[in-house]
Amino acid sequence: MSRPDPIIGVRDLKKHFPVGGGTLLPGRGKKLLHAVDGVTFNLHARETLSLVGESGSGKTTTARMILRLITPTSGRVVFEGEDVADLSGARLKHFRASVQAVFQDPWSSLNPRKRAASIIAEPLVINQPLPKAELQARVEELLAAVGLGPAVMRHYPHEFSGGMRQRIAVARALALNPSVIILDEPVSALDVSIRAQIMNLLRDLQETFHISYLLIAHDLATVRYLSDRVAVMYLGRLVEVAPSEELFENPLHPYTQALIAGSRSTTMVDEEAARLLASDIPSPVKPPSGCAFYARCPVSVAAKSDDPTFYERTVTERPGLIEVRPGHLVACHQFDPKD
Repeated sequence: MSRPDPIIGVRDLKKHFPVGGGTLLPGRGKKLLHAVDGVTFNLHARETLSLVGESGSGKTTTARMILRLITPTSGRVVFEGEDVADLSGARLKHFRASVQAVFQDPWSSLNPRKRAASIIAEPLVINQPLPKAELQARVEELLAAVGLGPAVMRHYPHEFSGGMRQRIAVARALALNPSVIILDEPVSALDVSIRAQIMNLLRDLQETFHISYLLIAHDLATVRYLSDRVAVMYLGRLVEVAPSEELFENPLHPYTQALIAGSRSTTMVDEEAARLLASDIPSPVKPPSGCAFYARCPVSVAAKSDDPTFYERTVTERPGLIEVRPGHLVACHQFDPKD
């Protein structure tokens, strides 16, 4: 039985930034940084999809394009069946209300000159003007939803702990009853003792308000705890997509294997993963024409002497995502049926 249409669909999304003032060659145009280089995925109703990968892999740029904060070089973001780039007027207003964001650092994302009540009420004041009494009641309701009482309404951000500030940021994101919240490293700036509280809060809110989350995170323990599915990004491309438990128990792409092994601490395999991930990343200004990971991949490096034909393919041919088992996709020539 097929799944319902996704609430958000990302289709061959690319973002290339011009860099520097020079040109590659006379008449060839400026150099381009390939931040996102052809990403496709779906976010379904009431699910949490996580984007993971090293810094610079394109996760946050992808999120900003979905939010329509930056314009894609090519490709599409589809929301409720409509291209986000084509939205205007009432439809754009609906999209802005329906797709909200919670950012990494609650200190920088909250206006230090406004009290908590004003911060939470601002989306309502702009989009859904309410009588003063109803507005106050709604703010109290939102505070209660994130585990805070009405006594904090008159406090400024600097009077709160990091965890409380993030709860206020979450309450603000909930104000317009969104269907999607993009969580950009929502717990990484918090003390370890507070992270579990916020993670549990996010799970409870998803269950209560039927929200979809797009989670961007480095910490794989957070990803595993919160995610239904995980999409692994490397150098602007997706290299593996799978249900969360399937991916952590049976990672297929060598890069995914290294990320998971590198998040552990004691075995020799973990030391090898740390060495691999410490090696040089190819430049996104001149990304590889074949597999983006081939220069760091132990399989490809071994094939250079053992199987030159396979190695040449990894260098010259870009692998596409292949479904190797239900819901588990990987972009790796090892799993290409042509082999």
